[in-house]
Amino acid sequence: MVVLIPSYRRTNTLPHVVQSVLNADVSNIEDRILILIVNNYYPNQMIVDNIVGELNLGSRFTCKVIHRKETMIALESWFEALFSIAYEDEVVFLLGDDDILLPWGLKNRYHQIKNTQSDMLISDFYKNLVFFQSSSKYYFDSSVLGRSSDNVKTPIEWDYQIDKHPESSFISNHCYRNTTSLRRGYKAAMGWGYKQSYAPQEFSTGNCPLYMPYAIKLAGGRVFSMRQKNVIRGRNFEETLYQEYADGGNTSFYALLIYDTFFNTLSHQGLAEFKEISKRYKNVFICHVISIAFNANISFEVFFKAIRETGISLRALFSKYIFCNIFDILREIPFFKSYGLKRYVRQGRLKSTSGFIKFISKL
Repeated sequence: MVVLIPSYRRTNTLPHVVQSVLNADVSNIEDRILILIVNNYYPNQMIVDNIVGELNLGSRFTCKVIHRKETMIALESWFEALFSIAYEDEVVFLLGDDDILLPWGLKNRYHQIKNTQSDMLISDFYKNLVFFQSSSKYYFDSSVLGRSSDNVKTPIEWDYQIDKHPESSFISNHCYRNTTSLRRGYKAAMGWGYKQSYAPQEFSTGNCPLYMPYAIKLAGGRVFSMRQKNVIRGRNFEETLYQEYADGGNTSFYALLIYDTFFNTLSHQGLAEFKEISKRYKNVFICHVISIAFNANISFEVFFKAIRETGISLRALFSKYIFCNIFDILREIPFFKSYGLKRYVRQGRLKSTSGFIKFISKL
């Protein structure tokens, strides 16, 4: 078993993330348990090494760090490491460097992906965990958390109907087996992103996690999903003040790229299977299109090239979704952008992150 944790410029959450893995229940797992940290920002080499050096791995865990001397496209960095380190048919988890693993998050998924002999298993997650003060403090409503026995769900076969299954764009709810179908699926999913040459590759390939179940199925693989919540999705308060995602991307622009992928006859032959997802992401794009104007990483030239590729009319951008976009304009105003989160600080609702990691280990 390999737990791959990608790391870029953010390091202050990394010790808490790794500790949540070390706290996980790994009983009845006879395979090796390797924590693989892939540092894609070489100046952080010493910081990451110091974090690893302070870990108490115990007898069941080992840890390996890969330092990229030159920053790679994120998805390429992750999967190159995965395919070079993982054994054939080995179970592999992805866990973001600001996401917290729940105690049952390894064991239950490990046995389910083995039992179903699937190439990919998607599960559910909790959200709204926010780190403050260099991740020493956090805010999260812990009352929503269940226990392992409450979260056991039976996997179902993934069948393209997105409302039946958990969100697949979030990397930390992904579990794989290193199989031929996985590798073929990854190659196909990345290929869909590479075709969007009008967009920065970091963004066009950034949708690969969402594409993976489609690509693996098309490659003849097996994909299952279950509604079990195994991870708490986190974010850093300081980062939210100037960017939506760690890679500098934007929800609306990502939705446009996804729509292009599943609408484009150059990428797919049987478009009927993708009708639902293409329609949904077209609506997401139009509903929040104004937010792209506030993103310094997406130029107007790139934006209009993408519009031309998809054939979306400018008239459609000023449709019934105008009220969503007005809300997005308000949300970009600094006061409103941080008001809700700063309220937790003013009300004294922040708690120790270290204490939180200990708390969830006992669930």
